[in-house]
Amino acid sequence: MPLLFTVAGVAWYQNRAGDFYALPAEAVVSAAGVAEAAEGGRFPGLRLPAGRVAVRRRLLPLEPQPIDRVFPLGAAEVPWSPPLEGGVADLGRTWQQLLRERDAFTPWEAWSAERQRLALRLLPPRTTFRARSDADELDYLFPQLVPSALLYRLGPGYLALSDKRPYQDLAVARGSFRLSVAARGKSVAATATLSRRATGAWSVAVAGRAEEIVAADPVEALHLALEPVAPMWRVEPPAADSPLLVVASR
Repeated sequence: MPLLFTVAGVAWYQNRAGDFYALPAEAVVSAAGVAEAAEGGRFPGLRLPAGRVAVRRRLLPLEPQPIDRVFPLGAAEVPWSPPLEGGVADLGRTWQQLLRERDAFTPWEAWSAERQRLALRLLPPRTTFRARSDADELDYLFPQLVPSALLYRLGPGYLALSDKRPYQDLAVARGSFRLSVAARGKSVAATATLSRRATGAWSVAVAGRAEEIVAADPVEALHLALEPVAPMWRVEPPAADSPLLVVASR
């Protein structure tokens, strides 16, 4: 069983009518995918909560799309607009501005069908839809699992932005990742932290264990520290207080 991680990010969904939704989602990645997201010791992350959005049955499926379908190559921006119905909060201009920063986002990792299959055996089952009083509508519950190549995180492009101040309430660059056990059926309830020391070495500390694992390579450190504890972990995103839903009209 390889070491697996669930991670959070933004997925751009499209329904049958061609409408785009930017919604929080999750994906399953390897230790290498987590290590790459560390960006040399800075850990950019988005405040992405759980929630729901009303979708019309006749416009399903709601499917994640490659970001370049939303941001055609050469385009400067997409005309984002607030949802017109459904009673879902829109966070307004700051979120819209960040979502237009095409180069700030990068996919988490190339998708692996085998990794996804193994993860679904370990993760608790989750509901995708919930019925509403309106027979034509369903509540789409997020985050849902999507292919890792279609889940986007803040990456080197975000860290290179000359002015990140407008996004300080939406995104943070942390000095460590906090991890928690994600696999179901495990009696262990462990947490761990991945960080980089001033020497350049990577450290993984598991709560309740006296010894930290330190290695020059972050992937090695993750495997040595976490494999003896559990096969699957969750990278904890920064805390969030507000729902996120921004709809793109084209």
